[in-house]
Amino acid sequence: MIKVLPHTTMLDAALQDGSLEAVFGVAFANGKSITDELVVGETLQSSGLKFKPSVMAPIADPDKAQVSVMAGQTLLDLAVQELGSLEAVFGLGLLNSLPPTAELTTSQKIDFNINPFNKKVAQTFRNNSWKPASATTSAPAGQPPLPNLEGVDYWAIEVDFKVQ
Repeated sequence: MIKVLPHTTMLDAALQDGSLEAVFGVAFANGKSITDELVVGETLQSSGLKFKPSVMAPIADPDKAQVSVMAGQTLLDLAVQELGSLEAVFGLGLLNSLPPTAELTTSQKIDFNINPFNKKVAQTFRNNSWKPASATTSAPAGQPPLPNLEGVDYWAIEVDFKVQ
């Protein structure tokens, strides 16, 4: 059984089921699409499929330490910063038992015993001390609140306005 928590996507549910590869099985077992919105508190059936996480085995590095999350950082930010690739977010999520969309807290420790997927990109981030922080749910401490962006440039059809 997979319990749906706030911000849980079908990919998150698949990871709870054991691996990213289970996403279609979990969706099918529950009569859903992989893009369906899930209801908080809903319980999903397991796919019944057993996959070994394919992401982790070839990339483990037991000597690599933890990284402390900075304000506004997401797992995607950390995947690029430390591992040089957006695709690394899935291995990073598996390693830390977090969904790729998890909201991280400042100073939270994230395990990084994974070798970089793209060593050149990871080294460039390290050499330049680049630390991306793309979360935009709130303004950083001491900053004015983020503006509500309005207008045609920011609206989505069937979300912000309906076409008749």
